[in-house]
Amino acid sequence: MNKLKFLILSFFIIACNSKNETFEGDLFFKFVEFGSFYGADDSSIKTIEMKMDSIRLNKNASEEDLKVIAFINKLKKNNLLKSPWINLKVKDSVIKVYLSQTDYKKLEKYKYEDLKRRNKKIKLKLDVELKDSELYFCNKILSMEEVDGKTDFKK
Repeated sequence: MNKLKFLILSFFIIACNSKNETFEGDLFFKFVEFGSFYGADDSSIKTIEMKMDSIRLNKNASEEDLKVIAFINKLKKNNLLKSPWINLKVKDSVIKVYLSQTDYKKLEKYKYEDLKRRNKKIKLKLDVELKDSELYFCNKILSMEEVDGKTDFKK
């Protein structure tokens, strides 16, 4: 009987800790935005981290600066500091989803101007894991389809 209770309890713990969801939405473009240090070399990252440390120690640091530093620390904690990302429009909101280099290569060929000119958009279905509050990682692209429609963007 104890083994059965243990198995049932283990199942519930595993089921409750699962943070994976399937997200469906459209590729969304933002022209100015920070998501990670994807593509940056180590020396540039080191320089930025030193500047962050000096800002953090400054008593007059702005709230916005401290938010950016907290976000970068969250990326670092979740091993996403150098990860590529996309924006995904799901229902009435847009979320940033981090991807592996392999999955990102499948999407980086799509350019806003080309999709707009051809009146196309990219519909995606992703297996997404919530790594931290509002920090999503795509475990796998389940489907990717170019369809007729307007590609949304934000300046």
